[in-house]
Amino acid sequence: MTLTGVGFGDVAPSGQFEVQVSTVTMFVTGFMWAWVIANIVNVVNNIDPFATHFQHLNDDLNLLMESRGLDRSLQTRARKHLHEALKVHRQRHQQNTIQALSVGLQGEIALQSGADQVCNCVWYLRNIDP
Repeated sequence: MTLTGVGFGDVAPSGQFEVQVSTVTMFVTGFMWAWVIANIVNVVNNIDPFATHFQHLNDDLNLLMESRGLDRSLQTRARKHLHEALKVHRQRHQQNTIQALSVGLQGEIALQSGADQVCNCVWYLRNIDP
């Protein structure tokens, strides 16, 4: 028996007990291999939780449009809007994580995210120390 198959056919069980042990072993290792693959898929799917959230949002939009019988042009515009607003949705989603941090850390994240550049664009906020 190999990892991805049940053998090459050169060795076969000769008695009833060997056949039963081989069968049970094949089922157990098959389930173990399926468990390993399922865990790998789960890790890959959870690398970007927002992507999963956005996919659910797309699915919900598709169900909404299908259940209401919207015409094709409106469906296309709604999907296009959702994809064009992806960055905004991602930032809104990240706000929940930022809210869980202390005020000091929130400020540091804001500064490193470009808030200081925004302040330099406003004349009365120029050259203030963070």
